[in-house]
Amino acid sequence: MARAPQSVDSKLAVAPASDDAGQPALRVFTPEELAQYDGSDPNKPVYLAILGKVYDVTAGRSYYGKGGSYSFFSGKDATRAYITGCFDKDLTHDLRGLTDLEIKTLSTWTDFYEKHKKYFVVGRVNNPPIDPNSPIPEPCGG
Repeated sequence: MARAPQSVDSKLAVAPASDDAGQPALRVFTPEELAQYDGSDPNKPVYLAILGKVYDVTAGRSYYGKGGSYSFFSGKDATRAYITGCFDKDLTHDLRGLTDLEIKTLSTWTDFYEKHKKYFVVGRVNNPPIDPNSPIPEPCGG
């Protein structure tokens, strides 16, 4: 028996309340939704993403919130900048042009957020695919 197609309202792209193991389900964000959690609103949590995984870093609002020294990471998936250290133009999930060795260095950052006592995963961001015809980002400082 064929299943009827399910419609999904992109504005309500939220996972079920819990998974099969009873753990809280993770939310699926659009980049626009994630941008609402950039630390500029003191009444909202602060989120950032690496490799599409969204972390709540509200406990570090003084670092990640508006005016904080790491605020450029908040409200987006800035995976490339974690590798290159180029915080003005590499705030993207586009990893094209980076070596496998460079990409492996992300484990330092993902381990930091995964193991942090006050930061935790709240979902994932559904990043748009990178247009293969778009220019590969230039090396930082290039």
